[in-house]
Amino acid sequence: MLSRLIISIFILFETIYLRIFKSFKQGQAALRSPEFSEVRERAIATLCLILIIRIGTFLPIPGTGVNFDLESFQQNSSRNELANILNLLSGGGFLEIGFFTLGILPYMNASFFLQVLTKILPSLERFQKEQEEIAQRKFKEWTRYLTVVWALIQSIAIAWIWIRPYALNWDLFLGCKVVTALTLGAVIVMIIAEQITELGLTNGSSLLIFINIIARIPASIQQLLTSNINWTPKIIFGLVLSLSFSLLTMFIVIGLQESGRPVPVLIARQEAERQKLNEKLTEDERREKQAYIFFQLLPAGIMPIIFASTIFDLALPAFVNFLIQQGAWGYQLVKLIPYNPIFKDICYIITIMLFSSNYAITIMINPKNLAENLNSMNTLIPGVRPGSDTKEYAERIINRLNFIGSFILALVCILPSIVERSLHLPKLQILSPVSISIAFGVAVDTTRRIISYLNPSSSSSN
Repeated sequence: MLSRLIISIFILFETIYLRIFKSFKQGQAALRSPEFSEVRERAIATLCLILIIRIGTFLPIPGTGVNFDLESFQQNSSRNELANILNLLSGGGFLEIGFFTLGILPYMNASFFLQVLTKILPSLERFQKEQEEIAQRKFKEWTRYLTVVWALIQSIAIAWIWIRPYALNWDLFLGCKVVTALTLGAVIVMIIAEQITELGLTNGSSLLIFINIIARIPASIQQLLTSNINWTPKIIFGLVLSLSFSLLTMFIVIGLQESGRPVPVLIARQEAERQKLNEKLTEDERREKQAYIFFQLLPAGIMPIIFASTIFDLALPAFVNFLIQQGAWGYQLVKLIPYNPIFKDICYIITIMLFSSNYAITIMINPKNLAENLNSMNTLIPGVRPGSDTKEYAERIINRLNFIGSFILALVCILPSIVERSLHLPKLQILSPVSISIAFGVAVDTTRRIISYLNPSSSSSN
């Protein structure tokens, strides 16, 4: 009995050693491969550009030195939920009134606005389809112009609503300097984001938000530990429960992005060869050689969360703050806005599901284009006729998968806030579903792109 145990332990350690040795050899081969040199160059370029962003985030803008009560601004703004969200998305630059305070938000707003406008105006959609290369250059140019417009609007709003009350000598010239600096900073961030997308490892806009969220983790933990909280067992249990929901959100977001339904397709010119080979292949070999179209469970990714949060956490609170500052008539209008946590959660779920459905069908996966592409490649789905039947079949699959995925995503997003409200816990923006979803969504996408750079053959086959 003892000898068998010793032999089993020896075999186990030998297996582990061989696997580690094999992985080490594969890692050495990957480090010497030309693909790794490309990844290394892209990683260095990404880190250098991120360093520029982090320096500019805390670089003070003109007019916020001796003529600005920064301490009072930080104390009052830290108690405002809207200011905390803006500070999170800017990586701490909002409360410091840094040069890159606006961050990537104007660029993302411009991109999203142009995408929606393309689906609303048939002429733009036709132009995008008929002249793809020219349209791509034009859309990139229009996005830059719209970014400047959005940055100018948001700079004026921040200067007037947030900076002006704490400026000791506010005048038109100082306001113009602040607006110009914030707008110029947003334009520089846009250029850096485009360079990260072109020269770096992943999408520049998403990566910058990811870096800003990660950069706020130490400050958020310090804020929690130094806050005046009565650490009762109920509070500790609720905080652990909230953290558990946040970890659950992480795993669910990764699962939703990686899950889906593979639909087998048949290529006409390969069908005759396949029928001959099927007589000689085993069931597992047939399954490996089968071509598929993969329909994601959540095609829109994390965009529905960003859109819903922009409405309910940024736009709506900013509108309410604007009305309150207008005096009595504005306060009366605020009283007409129905605010109930349960009502907000329901609207949040509906917004995520509606946006996810429209975004998936119109922007991410167009069933009509999919049917046309399959038809042009002489490829068909078994049991489905080419053309309109394929389009309807794809729509049906996308809608069903998207309904399930978006509902799960929306439900997971509101669970931490329900726990916080029920147990009266301190609100941690760093553990919010938006932060976690964006952070791990970008991490998954970056990992996928690195794998595709290291193994181009596998990415092309997929």
